[in-house]
Amino acid sequence: RCGRAWARFRRSRTNLDASQSQFLALAEAMPAEKFSWSPGAGVRSLGQLFMHVASAYYLYASMAFGGEHTFLETSVIMTDDLQTHLGQLIAYSRKIGAKPPWTR
Repeated sequence: RCGRAWARFRRSRTNLDASQSQFLALAEAMPAEKFSWSPGAGVRSLGQLFMHVASAYYLYASMAFGGEHTFLETSVIMTDDLQTHLGQLIAYSRKIGAKPPWTR
């Protein structure tokens, strides 16, 4: 049981690391004037979405270290959330004509 939990943590950590790298690469590749772009009224702009993801790390840290969830649970939740928002950001970047750097 412990071995399976450790394997799940390692997979989650690998996915989290990859998603974080893509998130940062996309943020750095985005033209500054595009951060205010939004796909529609009442929808977060690119900049707001990047900030939302960045600020969520504080929430996840308190979940992991505040006893609300185990570190493994927090890692899985955090990875899922980051991948969801990364998907949004990829779609938004393509909409404005900016290709994610890892697809070039």
